[in-house]
Amino acid sequence: MKKRVKFLLSRLVPQGLFREQLKLRYYQWRAPRGIRFALETTASGWIYRTTIEGVSIRTVDPVYTVANDFFYYQKLYKPQPGDVVMDAGGNVGMLALYFAQLVGPSGKVYCFEPDAHNLRDVQRNLAINPELQDRIVVQPELLWNANTWVDFQESGTVGSSAVWFSSGEAIVKKQALTIDTWVESLGLTRLDFIKMDIEGAEIEALEGAVETLRTLHPKMAIATYHIVNGAPTYAWVEAFLTQLGYPHQTIRLTRQEILTFAG
Repeated sequence: MKKRVKFLLSRLVPQGLFREQLKLRYYQWRAPRGIRFALETTASGWIYRTTIEGVSIRTVDPVYTVANDFFYYQKLYKPQPGDVVMDAGGNVGMLALYFAQLVGPSGKVYCFEPDAHNLRDVQRNLAINPELQDRIVVQPELLWNANTWVDFQESGTVGSSAVWFSSGEAIVKKQALTIDTWVESLGLTRLDFIKMDIEGAEIEALEGAVETLRTLHPKMAIATYHIVNGAPTYAWVEAFLTQLGYPHQTIRLTRQEILTFAG
């Protein structure tokens, strides 16, 4: 249905504000309860405003097709004012912006995104949300189980990965570090919430976070629908957390979306 609508729009309506308004109305009709979309015109064109249960963010591109993510990751815990949050797999920064609104001026959001193409969009989105810039720290490193350099397929999409390689193209070396090393380097005494969706590397990232989990006890929402070595990652994540004695629950939200919540 969505593909047909896009095709018809591209054939019948020229590029421009009117076309964007039509798309907005269509996606608003399909939006989950609690989400509102709007367009804001600027001197250079327009930007997109998304309001999630009264909390608004601006983005240079629409977030229509991933609007449910705002609800998925906070199904069992919603960041609170003053929280320290890690957004691991920040993509273009939409959830980091949203979390920054929730944690307020006394909180902090660390947005980990190693893809250089996505990082440019993170910076563009930060530029149109100046009130949130002091609350968000952008981290270009890749999370892993060792402090090293790792091969990374940099595709500029949500599918960029250090685990899967669709071809030999766009593979670059990225600086990787462990969560434990990062926490120690900043001297963090609290880490309230970790949202993690890093395309199959959740296993390595958690292996590098044992001390952090033991001492800071963060709550976590981990995407575990990825297939690694022929098995879904939730099986490994559940076994790992069980071994640590860390409370957790895996929930299938849709046919594709499976998240493991912990802490």
